[in-house]
Amino acid sequence: YESTVSDPEAITRLLAALDCTQIAVVDKVREEWITADGDIAVAFDEVAGLGTFIECEFKGEAENIQAATARLDTFIAALDADLGDRIHAGYPHLILDRHPAA
Repeated sequence: YESTVSDPEAITRLLAALDCTQIAVVDKVREEWITADGDIAVAFDEVAGLGTFIECEFKGEAENIQAATARLDTFIAALDADLGDRIHAGYPHLILDRHPAA
């Protein structure tokens, strides 16, 4: 779940009161772009200790997941850039060097 938090310190105290333990801090700066048609969002993340990442997300309408994925694949191919390997782990997993199976 994702939600807006108006008081992060209060949430931190709540988690501590519930006996939760902080295991990772993700320190990132994100720059976001969107295609002219609004169908694809592109984010560049600079993550402290990890490097720079690019995330492409389909935001448009598609008949099914395969059509949305094909649209993303076409967009990424058109970039004609060496983007490296696709990563299926989130930043906390990468920071902790825990890589869940793809």
